[in-house]
Amino acid sequence: MPKITYIAHDGKTTSVDVPAGENVMRGALYNGIDGIVGECGGAESCGTCHCYVDDAWTAKVGGPASVVEAELLEAVASVPPVRLADLVAQSGAPVEAECTYTAERDEHITAFCAQIAEVEVEEDTGEVTLKTFTTAHDVGTVLNPISHQGQIEGAVMQGIGYAMMEELQYDEGRVSTLSFGEYKIPTMGDIPELRTVLVPSESGGPTPYGGKSIGEQPIGAVAPAIVNAVLDATGISITELPVTAEKVYRALHAK
Repeated sequence: MPKITYIAHDGKTTSVDVPAGENVMRGALYNGIDGIVGECGGAESCGTCHCYVDDAWTAKVGGPASVVEAELLEAVASVPPVRLADLVAQSGAPVEAECTYTAERDEHITAFCAQIAEVEVEEDTGEVTLKTFTTAHDVGTVLNPISHQGQIEGAVMQGIGYAMMEELQYDEGRVSTLSFGEYKIPTMGDIPELRTVLVPSESGGPTPYGGKSIGEQPIGAVAPAIVNAVLDATGISITELPVTAEKVYRALHAK
């Protein structure tokens, strides 16, 4: 079976097995291709003949090897996209392919996040209740909306736990919060009203489809947002996390 090697503009190659007679242009699964090379494989290996690509971009067995250079770029643009499932169905046999994508660092690509917490503070006890949390994100192409939103809400809730209840305590150098009865983490009842705002980026991101990172982005500003909300409500600034009722009560009565 002919083996076709796609040559990218950076010199990297991707080799796939293509049945004789198959239009190899339909196998161009990524952009930036400068050329393709054919060579024999399997039973056709003989040392004197090679697989090659004819003028109709069709894989052939026999004849000299050929390398097609810059004109391939124009040809790629004229071929309609084909689903990978269709390519597999056309081959009639298992298809193996390998492709590597390396994102170049671009100092101009950034991802921003802005967050606002709305709290109620009971001045008699210092209890802080998080009523609403709004998180806004600069995004590129969202490839999986459900997973994307899950990353945002999961990170926000982790940040809420870190900001308001999770505290590792020590007694003479030994950890004294030995269970989740003492080391508090958020539960379903602690989830406030969550609001998400997605702001599309015109420039997109560095991934092949213009996506941007979202995994850890929503967690960093949660605690500062809650601390600033308490400051706005009471005039006191809590400088040590978590923001517990005891700390707020002491700060209020120390004013």
